[in-house]
Amino acid sequence: MSTTPSAPAPASGPPLESTNDPAFYTKLQIAADPVRQARETGRIFRAVAADCAYGDQDDFRRDLSEAGLPFAMALKPRRGT
Repeated sequence: MSTTPSAPAPASGPPLESTNDPAFYTKLQIAADPVRQARETGRIFRAVAADCAYGDQDDFRRDLSEAGLPFAMALKPRRGT
C-alpha cells in the first residue's frame, strides 16, 4: 500500500467578498499598512513608488499627500500628465 500526499483542505468560511465583512480590506488599504507602520516606527524613506493600479486612485494619492509622504506613481495615459 502506497501513500500519496493529499491535497490541502480548502479554507473554511465564506469568501471575503463584501465590504460589510470586518475582515475585508481593499488592495489599497492593504498597501497603505506598510507605509503607516514604517512611518510609526520612525523609518525614513524617500518616497512611495507605485504603478498605475495605485497611481490612478485619487483617494490613495490624497491619503499619501495628507500624510506628508512624497510619492511617484505611474498614471494611465487617459489621466494625462
